[in-house]
Amino acid sequence: SGVTAFEAFAAGLEPALPILLLLSLWWGTQSIPVEASRGTLVAALLRPVTRTQFALGKFAAVASVVLGAYALTIASAMFAAAARFDFGNRVELLAGGGRYVLGTADELWPLFWSTIGCAAPPLIAATALAYAIGCACRSAMAAALGWGALASILLGSRVVFELPAAVGSWWLGSHL
Repeated sequence: SGVTAFEAFAAGLEPALPILLLLSLWWGTQSIPVEASRGTLVAALLRPVTRTQFALGKFAAVASVVLGAYALTIASAMFAAAARFDFGNRVELLAGGGRYVLGTADELWPLFWSTIGCAAPPLIAATALAYAIGCACRSAMAAALGWGALASILLGSRVVFELPAAVGSWWLGSHL
């Protein structure tokens, strides 16, 4: 088939999303324990905010970093795909040199935008689980061990974060 920018974009996200998932797990588990080990957690909790406000604020910051990294990943994959290919019709190249249209670009754009949004909820959910592990641990080493346990659970199980078939191939367990 003729390669379009839609396919190139998906090929660009396929290796990037598992790496982003692991980074979100790392950032989530290390957020609180690193502050505790550096001693800045005590100073932060002396401010006139409740512990709940502090924890929610830290999670919002980590989730914002994860979503920002996801947006940057999408932008770079889109730029790379558009630089080399056209966001045109998806066609099958026939033996005689003709083209059979499998899907028009107008049909592909809504699916494209909905597919982009499918990976954000699992990334935020993984970040929330990792953040909960980080909050429960007193040291960065314990959080790292929790991160390892969480990663092994997530890599071995697709049940929790099952995605539609359009983006299911980004799951890291399918690449091992």
